[in-house]
Amino acid sequence: MSVWVNGRDVSVPTSAARVGTGPRVVVRLTGPVTARDRALVERAAARVEFWCPPYGACVTLLRPDAAARLSALPHVAGFVPYAQQHCDRALGRPRRAPGSRWLDVICFAATDRPRVAAELRRRGATVLDEAHSKLRIDWPGAVAPIRDVVGVKVVERPRPARLAHSGLAHTGLAHTGLALDLDDARPDGSWRTDLDGRGELIAVADTGLDTGDRRTVAADLAGRVRTIVSWPINPSWAPFVTNPGADDGPADRASGHGTYVAGVAAGDGAASGGTRRGVAPGARVVFQALEQWVAVAPAHPEVGATGFSLAGRPTDLRELFVQARGFGARVHVNAWGTPARGAYDNDSYEVDLFLHEHRDALVLFAAGNDGRDADGDRRVDPASLESPATAKNVLTVGATEGSQQIGFLGTWAQLQNDGRVFANAADRADPVAGQPDRIALLSSAGPTADGRIKPDVCAPGTDIVGPHSSVATGTGWGLVDPAPHYMADGGTSVAVAVAGGCCALLRQAWRAQRHGRSPAGATLKALVILGAAPVFSRAGNAVESRFVAGHGRIDLDGSLPTTGAGEQVRILSDATAHGAVATGRTRTFRVALPHGGRLRAVLCWYDVPGEHLINDLDLTLTGPGVTVPIWGNHEPGHPDRPGGPDRVNSVEVIDADGLAAGTWVLTVTGANVPAGPQPFSLVARGRAIT
Repeated sequence: MSVWVNGRDVSVPTSAARVGTGPRVVVRLTGPVTARDRALVERAAARVEFWCPPYGACVTLLRPDAAARLSALPHVAGFVPYAQQHCDRALGRPRRAPGSRWLDVICFAATDRPRVAAELRRRGATVLDEAHSKLRIDWPGAVAPIRDVVGVKVVERPRPARLAHSGLAHTGLAHTGLALDLDDARPDGSWRTDLDGRGELIAVADTGLDTGDRRTVAADLAGRVRTIVSWPINPSWAPFVTNPGADDGPADRASGHGTYVAGVAAGDGAASGGTRRGVAPGARVVFQALEQWVAVAPAHPEVGATGFSLAGRPTDLRELFVQARGFGARVHVNAWGTPARGAYDNDSYEVDLFLHEHRDALVLFAAGNDGRDADGDRRVDPASLESPATAKNVLTVGATEGSQQIGFLGTWAQLQNDGRVFANAADRADPVAGQPDRIALLSSAGPTADGRIKPDVCAPGTDIVGPHSSVATGTGWGLVDPAPHYMADGGTSVAVAVAGGCCALLRQAWRAQRHGRSPAGATLKALVILGAAPVFSRAGNAVESRFVAGHGRIDLDGSLPTTGAGEQVRILSDATAHGAVATGRTRTFRVALPHGGRLRAVLCWYDVPGEHLINDLDLTLTGPGVTVPIWGNHEPGHPDRPGGPDRVNSVEVIDADGLAAGTWVLTVTGANVPAGPQPFSLVARGRAIT
C-alpha cells in the first residue's frame, strides 16, 4: 500500500482519493504498469511527472474533473497529495563548505524554473545558478518555505566534490622515496599488450592535466590529447569567495591527481622508455579540468581554507558528459564524488538521466575511499558509497590491492586516517599491495540505500604507477623511478582509471570483431561484468560479498570475443530500441552449449532516473534437466540454488556451472516497465557457445 517518492516510503491507502492545494498527486496502481495503464491515466487529464516504484507515479491534474476521472479508473488503487515532505531529501548539512547554505531546488520541468526562481527571490533567497530544471540558492533558513513553492519537485543540500584518492597518515612512513625495482614493467601485472585502445577516446574530468597546454603536456600523453577544457569557478561560489568566476586554467598544480588518472588510463610510458605505460596507451584523451584556486572571503570561514578545490564542477552534471560526448568521447572517467553513505541524490539522478538518454555512452565513477572495518571481521563495513557512484546506470568501481608494493612500502595501519578504522590486527600488519585478488580495505562498500549491489566491479587500486604532473607539488604515495616523471598512488580513483582504460580496450576489440560497430554503453558495462574474476575474502578463500566487491575484479580475458580459456563471448542484445521489452513481454535467446559446463550471462539496462528500480526486467535460464528456472543474481556457481526474481538491481548475472550439454534458453521478461519499452543488453560466455 505504499510507493517510493524521492527515496521516501509514502503510504497510499486503497480507495484514497485526496487532493491538496497543489496540482499534483501521488497515484498507486494495483500492479505492474502497462502502456495501456499509462494511456488511461493521461486520458484522465493527468500528466505523469515521474514514476514512483514499484507501481506508482506523481501526476499533475490538468483540469478540475481530473481527480474524479482518475479515481474511476479500474487499475488506480488510490492517490494522495504530493506534499511538502515528499520534496525533501534529508541528506544532512555539510559541516564546512558553501553547501552548508546551499540548497538545490529541482523543478518538475525546465519550463517551471523561471517562475520558481522569481518566487524564491520574492521570499528572500539568492539564486546563485540556474541549469536546465535546477536552481542553486543561498538560503540559510529552514527548508519548509522552499518546498512550499509550486513547481518544486525536490530540494536537497549539495555537497562539494572531493577526489577519490587516499592520503597517507602522517606517520613518517607516508613516502618511502624512490622505488627502483623495475623488473616488472606492468605495474599491476596484468596490463595487456595485444590491445592498446587505438581509435578510442577517453574523457577524464579531474583536477587538471600537467602544464594545461596540449603542446607541452606530459610525454606519456603527448600527441594524444584531443582537447583540454578548463571549467571556471561555478557561479554558486560567488558570495563566498573574493575571486568569483575565476579561471586559473587547466594546469595540474596541486595534487597532480588529474595527470595521474589520465596517465593510468591512457599513458604510453614515453618518459620511461615504455615501461611505465598505462592501460590503453593508444587511446586519445579529452580532459575537463574542474580544479580552481578558491580565495575564500574573510566573512565566510564555514567554507574552509583558501586553496584548490573542484569548484569548476557544473551545477548540472549532464553538462560535463554532454560536452565530452560532443568531442567524441563515449567512455567518461570520474575519480571523485561526494559523501553520501549510499544515498541516491540529484547527482546520481543527473548521471542516470544522461545515460538513459544517450545509450552509446558509459560513465564510470569511483566508489569512494570511506571503507572501514570497525568490527574487525576483515570485511569492509557496509553502506559507505559516495555519490554519484550510487547511480543505477554508471559503472561503479571499487578497489582491490595492486600486485606489488611500489612507492609506498607501508601497511594498512598507515592508512587509518580520514575516519577509517581497521580493527583487525592481521589487516593492520598487511602490506597495502601484493594480494590483487583481495579487496583494498579503503574501498567504499555497498549496498546503496535502496539495497542495490554496488560497486559493480573492482580494479587494482593500491601502489599503481602513473605520470607525475611536472607542475604539481603533490607526489601521491611517493615518486617512482624514473623520477620525477612518475608517482605511485592509491584509492578507488586509481581503480576507476584502470577500469576506464580497460573499457577503451574492450571497445576497440569489439569494434574490430563487429566490423567497426561499437557496443552500446550498457553492453560495454555488461561485458566488463561478464569477464570479472572472483575477489576473495581477506580472511580466507571464500568469495567476497557482492556488496563489497560487486561482481568481481576486472579480467579482460573473460570479456573479449574469444577468452584466454577457450570460451566464446556473444552479444545477444545490444540495447537497441527494436529489441526493447514492455510490461509482460518476453524475449528469448537460445544458446547452444555443446560441451556443457559453465554458462555466464549478464543482463544490463539503463533504467529511468530515480531512486529504486523503475523499469524492472528479469533474466532466467532454462535447459536440459532444469525443472526450476535459474534467476539473475542467484548464488554464483550453483544451478541447484536458482534464486528468485530480483526487484532491486538493473544488472542481473547468471553464473551456473556443471550444466548439461545441449541448448539453453535465456529469457528476458518485462516484469514492470512503466516507462517502456526498455532497451537492454545481454551478453553470454561459455565453451563453444553459438
